[in-house]
Amino acid sequence: MTSTLRRLLALFVLALVAVVTAPTTPSVAQNEKSLYWEHFDVTIDVLDDGDLRVTERNDINFTSGTFTFGYREIPTNRVTGITDVTVVGDGRRFDQDQGSRRPYTFYRYRGDNGEAGIRYYFPQTSGRHTFILSYIAQGALRYYSGGDQLWWKAVYADRPARVEASTITVNLPGAVGEANLKAASYGEPATSRIVGAGRQVTFTAGEIPAGREIEVRVQFPHGIVSGRAPAWQAAEDRRATLTPVLNLLFGALGLLVGVGGLVGSYVLWYTRGRDVPVALQAEYLSEPPDDLPPGVVGTLLDEKADTKDIIATLVDLARRGAIRMEEQTKSVFLFRSSDYSFYLEDRSKATRPFEQTLIRELFGSFNHRDLSDLKQKFYRAIPGLQSELYEATVDAGLFPKSPQSARTVWRIIGFMLLGAAVGGGFLAGAVGLVDLAGATLCLPAGLALAGIALLVVGQVMPRKTARGAEAASKWRAFERYLRNIDRYGDLERKKEIWDQYLAYAIALGVERDYIRKFARVDAPVPAWYGPYGWHAPYGYGYYGSSTGGSGTGGGGGRRVESGSGSGDHGWQGPGGLQGASDRMSVGLQNMSDGLINMINSAGTTFTSTPPSSSSGGGWSGGGGGGGDDRHLVAGGHEGGAGLVGEVEDAVDHLGLVGGEDAGAGAFAGEVEEFLAGDEQLVLDVPGVVAGEGPAQEGGDDDAEGAEE
Repeated sequence: MTSTLRRLLALFVLALVAVVTAPTTPSVAQNEKSLYWEHFDVTIDVLDDGDLRVTERNDINFTSGTFTFGYREIPTNRVTGITDVTVVGDGRRFDQDQGSRRPYTFYRYRGDNGEAGIRYYFPQTSGRHTFILSYIAQGALRYYSGGDQLWWKAVYADRPARVEASTITVNLPGAVGEANLKAASYGEPATSRIVGAGRQVTFTAGEIPAGREIEVRVQFPHGIVSGRAPAWQAAEDRRATLTPVLNLLFGALGLLVGVGGLVGSYVLWYTRGRDVPVALQAEYLSEPPDDLPPGVVGTLLDEKADTKDIIATLVDLARRGAIRMEEQTKSVFLFRSSDYSFYLEDRSKATRPFEQTLIRELFGSFNHRDLSDLKQKFYRAIPGLQSELYEATVDAGLFPKSPQSARTVWRIIGFMLLGAAVGGGFLAGAVGLVDLAGATLCLPAGLALAGIALLVVGQVMPRKTARGAEAASKWRAFERYLRNIDRYGDLERKKEIWDQYLAYAIALGVERDYIRKFARVDAPVPAWYGPYGWHAPYGYGYYGSSTGGSGTGGGGGRRVESGSGSGDHGWQGPGGLQGASDRMSVGLQNMSDGLINMINSAGTTFTSTPPSSSSGGGWSGGGGGGGDDRHLVAGGHEGGAGLVGEVEDAVDHLGLVGGEDAGAGAFAGEVEEFLAGDEQLVLDVPGVVAGEGPAQEGGDDDAEGAEE
């Protein structure tokens, strides 16, 4: 196709689109309409029979756009009827023509709330125009022995624009003397004046914003006009009497319930939820204060059985020889996928109910499971594991009853109060109490506040026993030690046993810094964990430098026997993580990140649910990777920030791999295959090897910068 033909085709398509969309896309100028009232003057004539003739003069300036109709909706809750409606526009009287919608016609209708509606039509209009509406309001006066009263919302609030000025005139049937008249206005400010020996009252106001109103009140001697009190007057009189009382009553009740709920919730926690005060046991403890398992410790301190407590139990089982873990990889062209494999070594090492449940849910009848196999499956086991962890805290005498059951009780009460608040609000509206006294809603609001307070306080209502409070104080001292272990001790002396406390670090939420600190001092790889690239058999004990025997420092390796007592599961050779790093070009940073990523991936996978499930969540242990979500890694830098650049580098590399077309086709297919899954992707481009770069040559600060 020639370039000229292509341009002609493009012009044709653009023209076609313009023709099709033109009727449905009016210009901005057509859509914008604006107006304001230059004057809105109202005259109210009090007739001899007590009815009111109301005349509303609208001097409107249509400043933008065109208009074809107007409307007025008159409330009927304080009248017995609206009759004799007339409409005049620019001096021309409109005809009443129900539903024709022709210019110079109007029709009447009933509004959504019973209003007397008037809708009138005129030719397309802009600029200044005057419309005069007139009608009779029957039964609009109030009759009292002390003086009859006229109340009327002369300038109504249901307006789309401002009023520049307004004059409201009330004409009485005869002169009554100024001393016998009382006049007042409500809403926007207005000035009243009595003229004509008490026969006329005028109210004048300046600018009245849209949505604001002016209501006038005039009282004159009883007997000047005939008529009797309308039916609605008795209801209004009751309202006038009851409204202040009900507002005060419900306002006070709402305040009492709301403040009482807040104070009561605090008192409830202080007397029934606060732990028994325990003196500080120590600034820090360098060893676990008792033999509580890590999962139970985590549940004790935050009073919740979290996913991190399950992961801590998993790592503790691995340390004790029940299972081992290995990072698995699959290389395809420029990428490799990472997964983690769990191997069941000794089921009998799981002695506690929650440990046995965890082993059963992980492996079932198998001895090997990949972490990816548990995705969207393991979440079903979490409620049972949480329940057993709670039971373990009760069996250990740390709580008098399950913390979850304590929270549930107060959560139910809190939601009951919220339900009562919502139901009470709807009931008050349905029976008209809200219309009678707006403060009625203060009581449901107070109930809601009390319910919310209980929901919040209920989360901290689990109360430890005296034994549990003392244990928690000691374990917090141990947490401070793990968090600041580099300050409280020599990491070089601790590195041979560092993984003994790793499960506790996970339960206490400090595992990231804990792992990274020991990685910097060349701590040995835990025997139960096989990082990627470590092609040695695994057992239970430490791999790496020996602190005893004939070895000196990090010079010699040692053989480590399996915790089950069978086989040669150790590795001998130049030791430590640094030695492994030197041999396999796998940086120390990558190993620690891999371990942290395994912890995070397990938490994310354990809580993953099928797309149709409403539950979900996850847990991140504080660094490393991002679960088993898809991402790329190059030169030790993880995450999605460098994704585009890394893929582009990989595509550029295709030219070095033999044939642009062939390489691009293979690349596209392999990337699509990996992106369709849920595994970790690691970019493996020559010249971008993990661990290269100046960050490995610097000190701790440089290494820390590279980690971030």
